[in-house]
Amino acid sequence: MKKRQTTSLINTQIIRSQKCGGYGAYIQSPPHQQQGEFMLQIASEEKPRFMIGDNGTMYFYYDQESKEWFMHWDCF
Repeated sequence: MKKRQTTSLINTQIIRSQKCGGYGAYIQSPPHQQQGEFMLQIASEEKPRFMIGDNGTMYFYYDQESKEWFMHWDCF
């Protein structure tokens, strides 16, 4: 009986998914003059067939001074 060889691979890709708080996982460069603080992101998902543009992501920001929400999106 032959032994199976296994190879471990290190995944160096940025994983884009739904996220709350922290820093957004941007596809393109982050917006340079975006108002507000990053709050959450919603990414395209293949399984439920939810697409934002060409496999993109929406990023939501909240400005505490003006009490307004802002949205930015980018895609491949």
